[in-house]
Amino acid sequence: MKVPSKARDQMAERLRRMRAFKRLSQGDAARQVGLSRAALSAIETGKRGVDSLELLALARLYGYPTGFFLGEAPEYGGTTGAITELLGDLAEEERIELLRYAAYLRTRRLSATPEPELLR
Repeated sequence: MKVPSKARDQMAERLRRMRAFKRLSQGDAARQVGLSRAALSAIETGKRGVDSLELLALARLYGYPTGFFLGEAPEYGGTTGAITELLGDLAEEERIELLRYAAYLRTRRLSATPEPELLR
């Protein structure tokens, strides 16, 4: 069965973006999963397909489920996408701090009592 070019292009773009997000060069990522840099480049440009074992290795390297690359999991846009992109620039301890702050904001929102009608 032939893979539609739109699906291959979507997968290629997600693989490229996640490699960049992880701040890996094509050579480094390719070496870690047992591909040549040229093969990974062809995959990321949609000129070459990716077999299931290659996809599994890349997904593990990038820390995303294979379903994300296959288009079965949503890609976040808007502020969620922007936050996700910025996470790549943070050190692990900064990510932990951000997680704690997000948990604090959620707790604060969930425990807030509605403002009386007269004060609005």
